[in-house]
Amino acid sequence: MDTVVLNAGNMPVYFYTQLFGGFGGPNMRDTHDHLLYRSLMYRQPSIAEVRMLCNLALMHQMKGIFPYDIRSYHEWPGDTLHDWIACSLLDWNLIPFDAPYEDWVYTGRLDEDVCSPESIPPFDGYDPLFELDQAPVVSGERGLQNYYQWKFAPFANIWNGIRDVLGEVKTVGPEIRDLWWLDGTGHPDLVQLTWDGYGWDTPECRVFTDGDEHYYLYYVNRCCVDSSHIISLSFLYDSLPDANAYALDHTRRVIVQARDSREDLFGLTDTLEAGQGRLLELIPFGTLAADLRITEPDVWAEGPAGDEGLQVHGGGRDRDRRRGLQPGDGLARQHPGDPVRHHGGLDADRLGHGGSRRADERELHACDRYAELHLGD
Repeated sequence: MDTVVLNAGNMPVYFYTQLFGGFGGPNMRDTHDHLLYRSLMYRQPSIAEVRMLCNLALMHQMKGIFPYDIRSYHEWPGDTLHDWIACSLLDWNLIPFDAPYEDWVYTGRLDEDVCSPESIPPFDGYDPLFELDQAPVVSGERGLQNYYQWKFAPFANIWNGIRDVLGEVKTVGPEIRDLWWLDGTGHPDLVQLTWDGYGWDTPECRVFTDGDEHYYLYYVNRCCVDSSHIISLSFLYDSLPDANAYALDHTRRVIVQARDSREDLFGLTDTLEAGQGRLLELIPFGTLAADLRITEPDVWAEGPAGDEGLQVHGGGRDRDRRRGLQPGDGLARQHPGDPVRHHGGLDADRLGHGGSRRADERELHACDRYAELHLGD
């Protein structure tokens, strides 16, 4: 992947994320018609693994992500010896695998040589691909219907989770699109990572830059077994000039403060879910010129409601004389120069400003989709 990117020049490289897995067909059965799983090359990824693959693609400078494949298919249609069935996001008729029985019973799905989900490894409770209830007893038409619903429903796991995964990609993708690895390598050893998990799937981090001496960290939890892990990261300030004790978290749209720092060391502890990634923009010392998103309930606008004073545009709710700002809201003032107050916890001294304005009350000048925070001049 890295070789392709480094040799592509200015041409964007796209990543096709695997969604399919082998679930039957003659090539996957032995002479006794038993499922023959030669290796995990056939296994469908779990939704956590799909999430990890997407985040690793972003970390390795992919500029587009395409899920593959939407429709389930036969690898070698009509070949009674080598064909195998690839179940993917939707079935052969673009119907979710967990759709009601009546939606697919007459579409030919029952004629497909699809194996039972309980026969797909890994086994023995380690990282199970499917968490299954006990198979229902097949007795009569109703029992047969219940069995088929039980059999096909687990294949919809990715369909039911892909919205959240692609939503994270959509959030971070535009932020990382114009960023590239620092010095062409990303300096994988510059940031020290420690965590509470195993040794074979440790988290990874790369350093990005936008070409204007702004530095970004993108790190990924590669462990897809457990739900979450605590990850500690640190780097020497000398290795990234002008880095500050604050960073803008583009994934969660918040400003985070280094908590485990020394005078010469930036230190931060984070919790990442299975396969999750995080993009941090290191705020240069002495400035807060980062693009601050308005999120709820971090920012509130205070002022008289009605025709005079502050007006809030967007989906905020009236709360007496306060209105909450929704993502994408804009602010307008009836009288130029009227301040909009933001109550927060940033330490102005740590940002290199020596103004007299209280650290928990600063002017916030808001635009349609972003706001710049001006600390005491």
